[in-house]
Formats: sequence, C-alpha cells, structure tokens
Amino acid sequence: MDHMSPRDVYIKLTDPTGRHDHVINHHRVWCGVEEFICSQRRKYTITANPDEIRLVSEATKAEYKAARQPR
Repeated sequence: MDHMSPRDVYIKLTDPTGRHDHVINHHRVWCGVEEFICSQRRKYTITANPDEIRLVSEATKAEYKAARQPR
C-alpha cells in the first residue's frame, strides 16, 4: 500500500487576454502533484468556455500570501 503524504500546491491562473487579474489558489494534494496540475490545465483550457480559459502555472507560497494582501 502506498503511503500518501499531503503537499500544499499553489496554482496561478492567468487570463491570456489580460482582461482579468491573475488568481492564485491553494490546494492540498495527497498524491500525484503533476497529475493534479495537468488536470487543472485541462479544466482551464480544453473543457473551459472561451471566456474562462486560463493559463495554469505553479506558484509559490510567498506569491499566494502576497496575492491575498489588501491592495
């Protein structure tokens, strides 16, 4: 049996048209980080409506915290 260990993953969603600000989300992933990122890329490109398409990249905890600060 595989031992599952959680990992915090931060995902940056960027609007390729530039109309919307980027968003950084936090996820707790128990296994398969690369698979999770690939599934997010599919979700925001292949299965998304044209106005909901986003570029998906991995972000850092520091970027996540900075994005949460009031402007």
